[in-house]
Amino acid sequence: MPENKICPECGGLLVEDAWETVKTNDDGSYTIDAFLAYKCIQRCGYYKPIDRKDQP
Repeated sequence: MPENKICPECGGLLVEDAWETVKTNDDGSYTIDAFLAYKCIQRCGYYKPIDRKDQP
């Protein structure tokens, strides 16, 4: 059985999900980076990108 991961910010459960970050560039354009991450289900805002070594 997989081990549950706990949010270090609020103690909520972390689940695997997609996450994206949006960066505004100096010229006014945007760069969107999408990746898999552990995301807090309590919506505190915590996330941690998933490294390949973190996956079974």
